[in-house]
Amino acid sequence: MAAMTTPSLAVELAPSAKRNLPLANPVMVASGTFGYGVEYAQVFDVQRLGAIVTKTTTLAPRRGNLPPRIAETPSGMLNSIGLQNIGVAALIRDMAPVYAAWRVPVIASILGSTVGEYAEVASQVEARQVRVINSFTKERIPRSSIPTATEQGVSIVVEKFRGLLGPKGMEPGAVTYWEQAAKRALDRPAYKQYYESVYLVPGYMDHVQYRLYLDRMNQTLRRYMKEIGVLK
Repeated sequence: MAAMTTPSLAVELAPSAKRNLPLANPVMVASGTFGYGVEYAQVFDVQRLGAIVTKTTTLAPRRGNLPPRIAETPSGMLNSIGLQNIGVAALIRDMAPVYAAWRVPVIASILGSTVGEYAEVASQVEARQVRVINSFTKERIPRSSIPTATEQGVSIVVEKFRGLLGPKGMEPGAVTYWEQAAKRALDRPAYKQYYESVYLVPGYMDHVQYRLYLDRMNQTLRRYMKEIGVLK
């Protein structure tokens, strides 16, 4: 009788990158669901994971949105945490030494409001040898060797957006009013200072453009959910 062998679950996450990233198994925690990993290390053996993706980190610390941040709905819940995080300096100072002692790879999720900010955060992370595998932007960050996910064969571009939603059947005059109000708000210097301080990039769309954008997002999400078996 032949001896049974344990199959290998090892995978290569970045085979075409300058520096590869072998994982012991393909199980990774998603950014934002696992904090910075150290919290769960107290109650769970994180070394059993294939990799840990950190909470998204920005150049400066962010307090996030004021409460309430979570709202219950008939079909689940909505949340708007506001990307609260400790900032890249604290990530490097406090977290990187802990990660260096772990066997499990830790992938830093980073965010910037501009290409230059992305480059700054990425350069600080790279300087301390916390591996930056790729960016989920459409194009490469200038003056950086970090490839996009698309370049590595994973066709993903992450877009975050904020918008105004109104009840079905709004009067055309009400729609026009809110569109003009939103445009005026984006053009105000005080509001510009606000959205830049919380790492948002304005991209105004009227209600027709916004509906088309949400329809495309919905189609994309439905396709992904069908591919992973959530929807039939």
